Amino acid sequence: GSRRLGGILRDIDIVNTAHIEWARFL
Repeated sequence: GSRRLGGILRDIDIVNTAHIEWARFL
């Protein structure tokens, strides 16, 4: 339940951070 949702939100946060890093790199 909430634990699964927390994992999804964490993955989204990681993806968002990766996109920011790529935008900065490119």
